[in-house]
Amino acid sequence: MKKVYVIVFLTAVLPVVSARASVIADLSQAQELYKARQYTQAEQSYLTVIQQGDRNTGEEGEAAFAACKMLPLVYIGSDRLPEARDAVQQLLNRYAEYEFLPHAIHEIVEGAEALLKVAQVRQLYQDMVTPQPGDSQVI
Repeated sequence: MKKVYVIVFLTAVLPVVSARASVIADLSQAQELYKARQYTQAEQSYLTVIQQGDRNTGEEGEAAFAACKMLPLVYIGSDRLPEARDAVQQLLNRYAEYEFLPHAIHEIVEGAEALLKVAQVRQLYQDMVTPQPGDSQVI
């Protein structure tokens, strides 16, 4: 009887472990593609992590947050500012209560600096906050 329980336990746990490993592997792949400036492929990998990563699970949640934070930079790097704006808005909406959200917004600016696109990010943020001066997220 014990063997049956072990087999049942393993068949229930292994897919979860495999899914987590897949999300982490997808994030790693996305980061490598981003560094290589292969933005279209990086976008797809980041979107996969965002869709498959469970926000409420430690490593998967961190991976999903990291992917959400990098997606605007993918769009900025490929001069797709409307998509970058939408990705920043998604990050704000999805992680509004997350304590590291302000750091993520700052990291987007730093990433844009490395891409020599700070002016574009400045304009993107300005366009987002101008119509909503009293919004708590503007700060």
